[in-house]
Amino acid sequence: MSQLSPESEGSLVYSEFDTSQGRLARLLWEETFAEYKDIEPGDVRLLYTGIGEAPYLSSPQTIRIFGDTSKVISYLDLKDYFGQVPRMLFLIGSPLLADDVVNLKSLARHYKEQGVEKVVAVMTCLAHERQDHTFTGPDGKPIFEATTLKEIVSNLAAKELIEVPSGNGETIYRKDRSIDAGFILQPHSFRSVEFGLRHKFPLLPLDALDFLIEKAQLRKVKNPYVVSADKGRKDEARRVAEFLNCLRASANKERDRPGEGYPTVTLPENVLNEIIENGYTVICAEDEIREGGTLGELGKLGKLGFNIIVLAPKAIIATRNEISAVDHLLEASIIQIHTTDAVKPQTETTPINHKLSVYPIGPELEKIIEYLRFHLVDPDNPNWFQPEETGSLVRLELTKEVYT
Repeated sequence: MSQLSPESEGSLVYSEFDTSQGRLARLLWEETFAEYKDIEPGDVRLLYTGIGEAPYLSSPQTIRIFGDTSKVISYLDLKDYFGQVPRMLFLIGSPLLADDVVNLKSLARHYKEQGVEKVVAVMTCLAHERQDHTFTGPDGKPIFEATTLKEIVSNLAAKELIEVPSGNGETIYRKDRSIDAGFILQPHSFRSVEFGLRHKFPLLPLDALDFLIEKAQLRKVKNPYVVSADKGRKDEARRVAEFLNCLRASANKERDRPGEGYPTVTLPENVLNEIIENGYTVICAEDEIREGGTLGELGKLGKLGFNIIVLAPKAIIATRNEISAVDHLLEASIIQIHTTDAVKPQTETTPINHKLSVYPIGPELEKIIEYLRFHLVDPDNPNWFQPEETGSLVRLELTKEVYT
């Protein structure tokens, strides 16, 4: 996972512990749901919310978008929809924007007010993931830009007044969380998990890289060479290289932090020469494709004589200053792009559809939730939530992230 600088305020750093952020989140999950260990599977249900318009499966709820661009989601009568109000509810959505987070939490509150006891948010992305720590400029001094991910997680974890009807027609207000725990797919860093831990809010990181490795059929790639597009993606590169038993290297990336943040990517000269002279196909694993600048820079290097295959579980495909990720991914040296439908692309992808493969993530999440219906808490099982038990290659991420 990524190697991040500590935040300027010097708060708790979880690398001080002998375990990973994911393991700490699992321990907190077990504490949160201990009394639900033997919950009946029929009392656990899932709903696709349609928030973020992803994953690409139909949702029984609708979302209205008003003229000021604000969004408001509808909610269901759960007793009418399921035949009974479930004790526990998993809500699947893709809250890419802060407005999506507000709607997800509001939806959870309405369902708690109908009698749901516990709600788990299954988030295939999270708003402001990249605003997770304070960056420094070329002079080594901090850039005074808000670390807004803290507020996103704080909002998810916060308690509020839940309206509970009483038998005599009066309304009782109970202070409780609308969302009791969450999963986040392929987080940009584990800061979100760490922020959740500070609030005693279990936010468990999910990793879909193994799922993509299988779907992309990387074993069929001839002469592969794995390159991480920056130092922050070294763990993904290591895993892909170990799977393929091939060489790997890291590119050097510099961002214009004080300016527009555009990247410049280079490869060490010996690595570049080795790739070109031996006819390697470069495989690049990322957590997401957002504006695509890093991959575009790598694609320009590919013009010197090599092809590139990209793996990224989340394809946001954003546009900034009239330049989109699609424009960067059009580089001819980028011959394949493998992703999931975890996020709705923010830009039309038609120009790159000939090299874009999108795999549904919903069925994998359903496998996980089906497993949890029967194994919600299993503290003595070291393989809890792992592929050998869930049947899904989307797994609980237990890698320890160290901030240096």
